Amino acid sequence: MRRNPVALVFFAWLLLGTLACSLFGPSRAEMPSLHALGWSGPAPAPRPSGAAPTLLIGIPRAGPGFDSPRMAYATEPHALAYFARHQWVDTPARMLQPLLARAAESTGCFAAVVQAPTSVAATLRLDTEVVELVQDFSFHPSLVRVALRVQLVEVDARRVVATRDVVVAVPASSDDPPGGVVAANRAMEAALGEVAALCANDPPG
Repeated sequence: MRRNPVALVFFAWLLLGTLACSLFGPSRAEMPSLHALGWSGPAPAPRPSGAAPTLLIGIPRAGPGFDSPRMAYATEPHALAYFARHQWVDTPARMLQPLLARAAESTGCFAAVVQAPTSVAATLRLDTEVVELVQDFSFHPSLVRVALRVQLVEVDARRVVATRDVVVAVPASSDDPPGGVVAANRAMEAALGEVAALCANDPPG
């Protein structure tokens, strides 16, 4: 039986490519598990009928050690490490901005809530820094701490009308990254509730 040389060459090329991928390509076990921060709080409230301020959610900043998608943990004070097989889908600061917007919308205190960058004129601006987002294994069970530093600024007057350090700690259901993710979301939702209350209670006079 005569073999087609073109088919043989194609088969050899396909086999070589498969072997190269299996030998040198990343295996499924090496790919990190990705996790996200979410919001399951109240739905956006109806907009107020009268005159109301517009709130601008500034681009959140991140403190040292928390400006990457790596998931941080600690086993002793003042020491930070990162999980090798688990990480966030984005940096905590970038995940936080839309969550802040949804939390502010849930108050029903604003004519509109917009996110920077935007050309929309705003009455107030919310500036936020992610100071800490860490799973602390020096406690049993481990704790997840979320620390945010927030400022509410009156845009035209360039005046700080409110400042708050929001710190929330939630025990993890299991001493591993998945348990930490669940606790991180619970802690973040509690922190967002405090931020929303700050925005709602401190409109410009």
